[in-house]
Amino acid sequence: MTQTKNEFSPGSAPKRAVIYLRVSTPRQVNRAEDHEGHALSAQREACHRKARSLGAEIVDEYIDKLLA
Repeated sequence: MTQTKNEFSPGSAPKRAVIYLRVSTPRQVNRAEDHEGHALSAQREACHRKARSLGAEIVDEYIDKLLA
């Protein structure tokens, strides 16, 4: 099968990712390290590891913090 100009094969496009980080308590917002993985820094690290394992580039990051 020949590929037309508007078609692409799976995997030919660069992989891009957006990460979404969320905390729900003030303790999680301010805690630099959290063994349960809930702090923003722990979530960010896990997202970057996953993106690397998928060969994806992180192009943006959204953070949802509790504002109480």
